Amino acid sequence: MQEPSRHAPLVERAAASAAAIVARTPGHAAARKAALGKALRKAQESAAKSPLDEPFLPRDRASALIQAAMDQRVRHAEATAADALGGTEFLFSNADPLWATVLGSLIAKWLTRDAAPISDPVRTQPIAIEDEAHVALFSDWGTGRPPALAVAHEITKRDVGYLIHLGDIYYAGTEDEVAERFLSVLPTSTRLKRWFALNANHEMYSGGHAYFDRVLPAAGQPASYFCLENTHWRIIGLDTAHKDQELRKPQVEWLVALVSPSEGRKNILLSHHQLFSCFERTSAKLLNQVAPLLDAGLIHAWFWGHEHKHIVYKKHRGVLARCIGHGAIPANPPPARLSRPEFAVQFVNRRLRPDSLQGVNGFASLRFNGPSLDVEYVDEDGFVSFGENLDREIAQH
Repeated sequence: MQEPSRHAPLVERAAASAAAIVARTPGHAAARKAALGKALRKAQESAAKSPLDEPFLPRDRASALIQAAMDQRVRHAEATAADALGGTEFLFSNADPLWATVLGSLIAKWLTRDAAPISDPVRTQPIAIEDEAHVALFSDWGTGRPPALAVAHEITKRDVGYLIHLGDIYYAGTEDEVAERFLSVLPTSTRLKRWFALNANHEMYSGGHAYFDRVLPAAGQPASYFCLENTHWRIIGLDTAHKDQELRKPQVEWLVALVSPSEGRKNILLSHHQLFSCFERTSAKLLNQVAPLLDAGLIHAWFWGHEHKHIVYKKHRGVLARCIGHGAIPANPPPARLSRPEFAVQFVNRRLRPDSLQGVNGFASLRFNGPSLDVEYVDEDGFVSFGENLDREIAQH
């Protein structure tokens, strides 16, 4: 069986017991308590509708917090043999006193104000990198599970100079998850100079506190968005999660000022959320914010995650878009039929893991050599599933 927090029937049971515990818990503002109860019931309904043969990985705050609490409860049970009291299902019932205690933490996170964004131009000045630099991009990686460790191993083997995670530490970016599933298992390198991490929706499910208070200081990263640049290129990381699937106004103003056409550099954007998708519907908010920059030809390439897929798009609105959200999450390979064929694809990774019918995980390796940029998309077993010379692709058409 899948681990409990990804098994839909157990999440359904846990959400139902959570709703019952919240309903009988004294205190908290009535409106907030009602909103939390409603969200938990929706999480229960979502889990009830999920296919039994697929890992349950929804995109809503209540489910993510429930799954994080389930993992915490299971770890305690394994350490104390508490599961002997009645099995996994007992652990997530409203008869389990420790489950109620874990939910107290969940409720506190739900009711706590989100971490404050950073809007300081001084802290977001461009950071110089070498004209010859090696950068690894990986996304949706913070699980601490074997596929994530395999991806980290392949990154480590390449001895990169810079690491950039495009976000999502599962399930809710809590302090424990950040410590155990991200910071303690990051890839290493003898040549590593800096690493960076973008904010994402799963980090914000717990209010973003662990991301802003733990991840950014550990990285020595001054803000949740940043710019790396050399003579020929800019790599611009964006925070599309503090305000879900869009940029806060100060960040838009910073981006517009940064990509001045007189500089002569090619601009590569990084974000957690996708600008568009050939497999699912997306919000138009981010696209509308950057449309003037796309129309002016100021954005040349864009790497993102969020979807647990590996997709290389053909040029669309002047941008070479690449989805690399396949960093660690188990997911079925994408279907052959595109849901939105207006976004034409050049490559879709449909390789299967050797031990299951789920898709393989991986990352992107970027080698800058002056004006040239070679990109390899490396699977968790070291196989290069796709390669390209990005500056040549940019120059075409």
